[in-house]
Amino acid sequence: RVHGESVHVCFMLRTKVRLSKLLTLVGFVPSSIKAQTFIDTHHIVATPTDGLEDSKCSFDDDVKTFKITAASTFVVPDSVLVDGVPIDISSITFDRSDFKTVALNKPPGYVSSTVKEYDGQRIVLDLLPDDLRNLCPPLNIAGRLDKGSTGLVLLTQDGTFLHSITSPGSHVSKTYQVLVRGTAEVPVVSAEELSRLTAGGIVLPGETTPCKPCEMQILSTRPERKQTVCQLTLVEGRYHQIKKMMDAVGKRVALLHRVAVGSLHLDSLKLAASEWTVLTPEQTALITNKMDADD
Repeated sequence: RVHGESVHVCFMLRTKVRLSKLLTLVGFVPSSIKAQTFIDTHHIVATPTDGLEDSKCSFDDDVKTFKITAASTFVVPDSVLVDGVPIDISSITFDRSDFKTVALNKPPGYVSSTVKEYDGQRIVLDLLPDDLRNLCPPLNIAGRLDKGSTGLVLLTQDGTFLHSITSPGSHVSKTYQVLVRGTAEVPVVSAEELSRLTAGGIVLPGETTPCKPCEMQILSTRPERKQTVCQLTLVEGRYHQIKKMMDAVGKRVALLHRVAVGSLHLDSLKLAASEWTVLTPEQTALITNKMDADD
């Protein structure tokens, strides 16, 4: 819930955070640097949660808790007790101006997720360093790409900003370059198909609301290979929308690469595949096509 520019932390009760950060947020210590001294002079335990079993914490089988002795230990906030008293995190707030938004040039083979569904699965969070993977509040993805797709992926700590990008009513544009394969009868995207795609009105399978009009231009064609390279800009983000739109006109998406969100273009960030950057406020403002991201 947002109160002015401060965000209450009740939503991240089950999010792991460094103990040093947690102690700072709840006011036990003035900074993370002082956390280890506090830990050395107090009895701090946590109830069992994922991850603690593999840490250096010692488990007390009598009371079923882990004794924590290192400031760097990751804990779930509502599992921690200090001198026998549960930590009260109900009053913790964050300043939205401190939230980070990360732009990543996603390579193929990575799932747009912040949680692994099985061991060995590669997710976009794997491409970031520890300090970004373990932010509090955590990074969340603002607009997913399929495992095989590539290009600009945004991750942000700011739930309000996330909603402004992903909600159906936001109309933040997303631009893609797409390699499309045709058929022997119609090897490349025809003028008629282009008109149908851009005009809107296509009803996707399983839906009743027609797609909105979109911008589309043909970048190149190779009829002998049944290939068309085109650029599309959408203002809505339905599941597999481009693939289903192309299916509707008898074409198949072979490759899809996101090149821009709003007015933030991947080229301007100069990111090679797998590279990332923390966006400046000016760059973040470009995403929603506003000069001031807080307006």
